[in-house]
Amino acid sequence: MLWRSGDFRSHRNRTQLTYQWFKETNIIPGATNPTYTIGFADFSSVGNYHVEVANFCGMNVSSNISVIVNTPPQINTVNVPSDVCAGDTANLSVSASGTNLTYQWFHNDQAVSNQNNFVIPACTAADSGIYQVIVMNGCSEIFSYVNLNVNTPVTPTGDTSQEYTEGQTLANLQVTGTGIKWYSSAQNAANHENALPSSTLLQDGVTYYATETLGGNLRKPDVISSYGRIVIRR
Repeated sequence: MLWRSGDFRSHRNRTQLTYQWFKETNIIPGATNPTYTIGFADFSSVGNYHVEVANFCGMNVSSNISVIVNTPPQINTVNVPSDVCAGDTANLSVSASGTNLTYQWFHNDQAVSNQNNFVIPACTAADSGIYQVIVMNGCSEIFSYVNLNVNTPVTPTGDTSQEYTEGQTLANLQVTGTGIKWYSSAQNAANHENALPSSTLLQDGVTYYATETLGGNLRKPDVISSYGRIVIRR
């Protein structure tokens, strides 16, 4: 059977596909191609899109395509304690603006947390150093560096047995350290309580316990790390 040229063109047009894109239920003018490009995405571009494809036989509607427009991340503040003591809890946190943000903390190039708040429950000297936090989304990423200083235990040094003369006080004992405090028992020294005044008269055969106090600019002005003892002999 022979087709006339006019009949052939008519049959071809019946199978040709047409396209129409929609945002929500609204027709997008001029969006009649298989692909639709948003030239400059902004918040007005957010929404659900679908396309209707039709020919002579009927029409089919695609499922929704959800468009989300992210804003680039911006770090507002990074909070880290300037100094902590061994055994303390350190809280590191970052405040950032943007959409669909994710976080990653690093210490010595090792990933340590993927939350905006990072907690070290019991600090050790190994936790000291530089921390990097990266804030990112589908658009870009931004990072910041902070330093955490963990103060480790210190012990006053001096001869563990010293001699004294009548009338001398704790202030006459020879020890090396900063902010020395004296106690009558190891328990008081460990708990940093019931410190003895430096004017306390020395007594024969008594053991005194000394602690060294780290600088007063710390979160804990008097940080008891460890202690040493001195036995007094006349």
